[in-house]
Amino acid sequence: MPSATSPVLPVPGKAERPRAEQHIRRICSIAYEHGLSDEHLDSLIDIVIGSNGLNQTILDNLINHLYPASKVSDGVIYKVVASLGHGSSKPSAQVQVGLVRWLTWTHNVLNDRRTLSRLYGTLFNMLDLISLRKPLCHLLAIITRRKHVKPFRIQMLLELSRNFSYEPALGGLLRVYKDYYPDIILGSVTYGRALNFSLHPNQEWQTRLIAIQESRRALKREDVQTEQSGFKVFRGGIQTTVVPEVHTSHANEKSTTLEEVDNVEDLINKLDKLELPNQVVSVLHDPLLQKYLSLRPSESSSKRIHHWLVTFFEEELESIQEGQKASERLGIVLDSILSYTQYTKTLLPACERFLELYLANWDGVQFRDAILGLTAYVPLSRSFEDLQTHFFDPIETAILDSSPVSKTILLEFYTSVLHSWAVHLLSQPSSSSSSTPATTTNPFTQLTKHLNTLCLSLYESTSPTTFSLQQILPSILTLYIFLSTLPPSIPITLPPTQLTHLLLFHHSSSLSTLSQLCTILKNYKLTLESSSKPAPRQTITTFNSLVADTVNCLWRSRAFQPQPQPNQNQTQQNQSKDQNIIVLPSLLLPLQSYLHQRHPHAASLDIQSLFSLTIHPVFARLSKECMDELLLLRGASSSEGDGGVAGSGSGSGSGSGSGAIPHPPSQPVTQASFTSLAERSGLRLSWGEFRVEVLRFLKRRGVGGVGDLVTAVMRGVDLGGGGVAAAAAAAAEGGGGGGGGGGERREDR
Repeated sequence: MPSATSPVLPVPGKAERPRAEQHIRRICSIAYEHGLSDEHLDSLIDIVIGSNGLNQTILDNLINHLYPASKVSDGVIYKVVASLGHGSSKPSAQVQVGLVRWLTWTHNVLNDRRTLSRLYGTLFNMLDLISLRKPLCHLLAIITRRKHVKPFRIQMLLELSRNFSYEPALGGLLRVYKDYYPDIILGSVTYGRALNFSLHPNQEWQTRLIAIQESRRALKREDVQTEQSGFKVFRGGIQTTVVPEVHTSHANEKSTTLEEVDNVEDLINKLDKLELPNQVVSVLHDPLLQKYLSLRPSESSSKRIHHWLVTFFEEELESIQEGQKASERLGIVLDSILSYTQYTKTLLPACERFLELYLANWDGVQFRDAILGLTAYVPLSRSFEDLQTHFFDPIETAILDSSPVSKTILLEFYTSVLHSWAVHLLSQPSSSSSSTPATTTNPFTQLTKHLNTLCLSLYESTSPTTFSLQQILPSILTLYIFLSTLPPSIPITLPPTQLTHLLLFHHSSSLSTLSQLCTILKNYKLTLESSSKPAPRQTITTFNSLVADTVNCLWRSRAFQPQPQPNQNQTQQNQSKDQNIIVLPSLLLPLQSYLHQRHPHAASLDIQSLFSLTIHPVFARLSKECMDELLLLRGASSSEGDGGVAGSGSGSGSGSGSGAIPHPPSQPVTQASFTSLAERSGLRLSWGEFRVEVLRFLKRRGVGGVGDLVTAVMRGVDLGGGGVAAAAAAAAEGGGGGGGGGGERREDR
């Protein structure tokens, strides 16, 4: 790395100077668009402070475009400070002024904020340089902490102020000192004209720097919130252009400011002595202040935040009512409030009132993420009718259209609402359970019932194309997976029966859909069994019906049972309460005939097994793959045991040493075809055991929902043990067809 005193570039001659200036202008353009890496920044600093022959205009332009793309290293800061002051090797006074201003602009993005603090004495001793005094006072005012305020520095500032007719920059720095020690600094000097150093000296430059660094984080897929989760006051960020940063004045000798906290130990040790900042509303984006107020809440702080937000929202609503478009400032504040709300899990009353007024005319597009994120935290204390009128109905009207994307957004929003409400209900003390609203009036339960109707409506109103339905299915399933995993203390709301049947039979249903449906039913079963209080009878009846329908279709091959005839002792409803998938007896024969007409080669198929585990369109191919795998293992074990080659048998039906016989690829595995094939191949496996192997086969491929439901409902079905390997080993031992039907007998108990 070249030294600070040696020229990085040769001094250009008159002919070369325009060419060098052209390169500098191009560098400035690139820096403005993308920022500068630490290496490039270091090289350009060398150019600025070196003897390069460039005119002052070019150098000023270069300094103004030193946008760091990431954190500024300590080496760059030391190099800049070392170039300040008198000396033949130092840059010109105007360049030094520009470099001090650049330090002020970048103090928020230093790799180590303590670097400037370590250099405080060096910078303070340069205040006698008239050319640097004003920018130095601004820089010192920003980095001054209590430990920097010493009696000799106070005396020096007072002398400089008197000698130079109470210069405004010195007066501004004295006021910062006075904030730390108000009883020490006295005299008319503090009442003179002084500069206000609380604002950024170049707002336009700061905005561009924030845009560059946030863009770079996005490219690196870094979480912008990562830097805001520490125990330091947050500086920079687009939020600070509207919501004030943390700045503390009027501290005394016995108190400490948030700016002096650098880590968790500091916060713990200084918690009782911390002073609130000038603007408590900084809590919206400052993580350290959020932690402090959560540990030391106060009514006065809440009122200050409330009044600031009320004033801001009133101004924005007035502008909107006058026909103006909502400003970007509103979006920035809403994003900040969302971050704060996600931390506290509580919606601020001022924001709740604003949303109630704003949603009435919301277009469903502007600030969508912030609006939906904040509305997800509406309080449970209001009635469901009130919430639906002022929040949910306007959101549905604004968002819903015929596109699957809008339906997905709405379902994800409602899932977020239920999640925040569930967190609130579970965080309540157990002693308050008696004060919880009844199930019929509880907004949580009423919303889940509303969502049952909404999900069914959205599913049926979506285009029947597989692509459209597959867009909204994940959101529907995610909603019910969440509801099914809630603890028993929260009232259970089952999915509608019609929706369950649609997911079970619709042509768009996929392997993932059916697996998640079975997982949802299994979760509900575990929740009902773990509840200390019995669920309502209607809930249990409906759940048993849903489970019976699903298991009858997928496992028992008993779908579309004939509708029973009521007798004198039982009503028709009581006779069929355990299943809903029933048909009139007069329809069974026509349906069976139609099935055989469409598939004449599948004479063994019947309408009741059409949606079973091995014949269902979703599972048929995987069941055949499982069968082929078993036959392949059977053939390999046979050839090892007999000393022959798989498939070299005579082809007779005995199956002893016959080798692997692949299943016909154009037909699903039925009980009849499996029995015939098992006999010819010597596969010692019953039909019931084969279906258990299919469940194991699915689970190994990440589709365990069906197996989980079957094992939870059917006694004797166990997916443990050796699985396919054990079956192959059993087949290798030889022997006939003993054990057939054992799996079925265990299942039917």
